Amino acid sequence: MGTKGSDALSSVEPFIPALESLDEICEWLGTFRERLRLARSDEREHFEFVIGGLEEKFRKRRAELS
Repeated sequence: MGTKGSDALSSVEPFIPALESLDEICEWLGTFRERLRLARSDEREHFEFVIGGLEEKFRKRRAELS
C-alpha cells in the first residue's frame, strides 16, 4: 500500500533511462535530493533508490560524452 507521494514517485522511475542530457539528469537529481531532505522516515529508502539510479545514469552519460 503506497502513499500518494510514493505512487507519484513510481510513475517517474520508468522514465529515468529516457533521460539523455546531463542538464535534465542534474535537474531531476536536485529535485529528488530536495524531496529526500523533506521526506518522512518511511519515504527515505525509496527516494534514496531513485537518487541512486539518477546518479548512475549521470555517471554513464558523462562517460559517454567524454
